Amino acid sequence: MKHNLSPKKRYRDMTLAELEEATSEYDKPNLNPKPVQVPKAIRDADQRIRKGLGGRPKIGQGAKRVLITVEKTLLADADKAAKSLRMSRSQLIATGLRMAIQRSKKIA
Repeated sequence: MKHNLSPKKRYRDMTLAELEEATSEYDKPNLNPKPVQVPKAIRDADQRIRKGLGGRPKIGQGAKRVLITVEKTLLADADKAAKSLRMSRSQLIATGLRMAIQRSKKIA
């Protein structure tokens, strides 16, 4: 059944009867749905996620979140340094830890 409404009339401006008539074609069941071909890249990514292989790549033995307390001014200075070095705060802290560990091995 074709509706005789102006195509320029917005749904929000229609009466309930006009809205029901304008959207009646969507009330019919779709008896022949067309299958959608999922791209291979998406299928592969889905498989990796289902196998638990998704997320960031592991570096070393993986990462562990830690909660530390740092003086506000030191943290602000660290953020500025990380930004100027084009690295994240985490990368800066990890680099600093590696340097401290390496230095302690030379002293011992």
